Amino acid sequence: MRVDLSLGEAFYPYLNEIQEARVYGNFGPQVHQLEEEYARFFGVDAEQVVSSANATLAISGAMRILGAQRWLLPSWTFSATAHAACQVSEELVFGDVDPRTNVIVPARLEAGSGAVLTAPFGSKISVGAEWNGFKSLVIDAAAAIAHAPEISDEYRGNWATVYSLHATKVLGIGEGAIAVFSNREIAAKFRMWTNFGFHGSRAAQIEATNAKLSEILAAVGRYRLSGWEREKEEWLAARGSVHTLAESLDINVHYSNPDSINPYWIVQFDSAARKNLVKQSLELARIESRDWWGSGCHEMEPFKRIPIWDHISSTSHLANTTLGLPFYRGISSETILKVGEVISESA
Repeated sequence: MRVDLSLGEAFYPYLNEIQEARVYGNFGPQVHQLEEEYARFFGVDAEQVVSSANATLAISGAMRILGAQRWLLPSWTFSATAHAACQVSEELVFGDVDPRTNVIVPARLEAGSGAVLTAPFGSKISVGAEWNGFKSLVIDAAAAIAHAPEISDEYRGNWATVYSLHATKVLGIGEGAIAVFSNREIAAKFRMWTNFGFHGSRAAQIEATNAKLSEILAAVGRYRLSGWEREKEEWLAARGSVHTLAESLDINVHYSNPDSINPYWIVQFDSAARKNLVKQSLELARIESRDWWGSGCHEMEPFKRIPIWDHISSTSHLANTTLGLPFYRGISSETILKVGEVISESA
């Protein structure tokens, strides 16, 4: 990926606002305005939206505030998800995903359990009554800020959705996160958690940390959000180009449709052997590719202690057959064609 936050003269007025206010942190004007603007973006009450220093911290905080005796989480996710969960609970279990959607499948855990759902590679997911066996849900929608999850009224528990504002994400700011909660009371408690447990006084009321977003990064966030329509068109143009090529090569995946806005070009091959052959050919052509989520978190040393629920065969299959290819706003047709040529010639 070639990251471009487009910081230039158009950003300067936001910096001037910070200097005029002489507030640089601690829920200053930029943070409040950013949260209000994202509330409008998502179509929710402003009191349900809270910013954070990064998405990993936000996932940990959301899990802690929502609470559960045990947590189900996917192995097929970025390692940050598992790291975040390990900061909160020792009672974790890995579940398998649907091989078509890449979304974790509900498991029959004991009453009072929670679940972490990852929106795979920025795709839109739906949550309904099938999750009513879980009292709390945390949705890791790190790259899905353009495709907010659909949470049906049929789901009766509490939930939080966490979006990353890392530089590599859609509407990225460098580092940060936005979290949306099912109600304002939970959001208010999460805000306390990001600020040493303070609420109206200097006395900590809950166990907490410091996970606040700075005014500088909030200003970057407001600036980036103001250019959303232009950025959206750029992402769609890039997606349309790679989608057409991937379709012609029969390596497209379910969630990489032409109207998908996310920062990844993930493709899937019909076998591990075919994927590895393409990967080697790309390397010889000096084109970087990536096993985006490795072999799954369950294969990573820090998480091998976490038990697996039933089986994890779909996760292993996806790990063996999917590959991340170069993708970014403004990617040239020449680059896309070159990647396609290498894949075709490796058949």
